[in-house]
Amino acid sequence: MMGRFKYGVGYLERVKVELMKSKVFLLMLTCILFTGFFSGNVFETCTAEDESYKISMDVSSEFVKTTKIGGDTWVFFNISITLYNSGNIESDNITVKLQDDDSNYTREGSVMPGETKTFIFVEHPLLGLGERELGVSYCPTDLSIPMNDDNSGYTALTVEYGDGDGDGSTPGFEIISLMCIIALIALIRKRKDM
Repeated sequence: MMGRFKYGVGYLERVKVELMKSKVFLLMLTCILFTGFFSGNVFETCTAEDESYKISMDVSSEFVKTTKIGGDTWVFFNISITLYNSGNIESDNITVKLQDDDSNYTREGSVMPGETKTFIFVEHPLLGLGERELGVSYCPTDLSIPMNDDNSGYTALTVEYGDGDGDGSTPGFEIISLMCIIALIALIRKRKDM
């Protein structure tokens, strides 16, 4: 009988203690992993929420005047670029760009949460009559900030004044009008003679 209980009560106690330590260790490891996982997700969500701003853009134009300089006709427009921040924090510093055939024009500013801010390019000159397409964009001023749909955008604005094919006259129309008037006069005289 003695051979059966060779290890004795002390051995069984040590085995129980070792098993208990293993369970405690596994439980602590599980808690640490879950805490790290959930806190990482919570912190990411909070960080994203804290850094959330979303800019949208609306663009419009208004004809101002035309001016002849030398032999060229210059057309002037007021171009309004409106940014709206639908997020919950102030935007980074934003650069608004207006681009035509000749060059780029810029304005800078930031937009508060819920704020609508309008950048106006007053009396923007364009050479010649007709239809023109302008490029309008906005992006972070700091080029190290990655651009995304929330902080940058682009659209094309089409402006038009007058006819781009000349001075506004209709060539050949005068001749046709004159011929119609002569035919009408001839028809009226012929009826009077009858």
